[in-house]
Amino acid sequence: MDKILILEEQKEELENLKNLVRMHEFEPITASSGKEGLDQYLVDNNINARMILVPYKLPDMTGAQFAEKIRCYSTNVPIIGVTSQKFAHVTDCISRIELYMGGLQKCINKYIKKS
Repeated sequence: MDKILILEEQKEELENLKNLVRMHEFEPITASSGKEGLDQYLVDNNINARMILVPYKLPDMTGAQFAEKIRCYSTNVPIIGVTSQKFAHVTDCISRIELYMGGLQKCINKYIKKS
């Protein structure tokens, strides 16, 4: 089963993301900080993550900083920014640019409308 590395410090949001990943038949590997995520990806590199989901803010670094660190080791793994921000204001646009410059391919909203 392919694995997706999920970085998220909020337990409820982490559970939601894990359920979403499982729903699409991926195995979630989790980390609650940038350092833990780097350890999961680099030290335990046998996880062979197919993708990484990272929030804009982590307890010890930003999502962009995390992506920059991963990009030193891998340019192939897709890194997706998962955020609660709407990116509607100028400061949010700056945040988005920072994420993309760090090596993220896409930003998605972590809140999914229930139908």
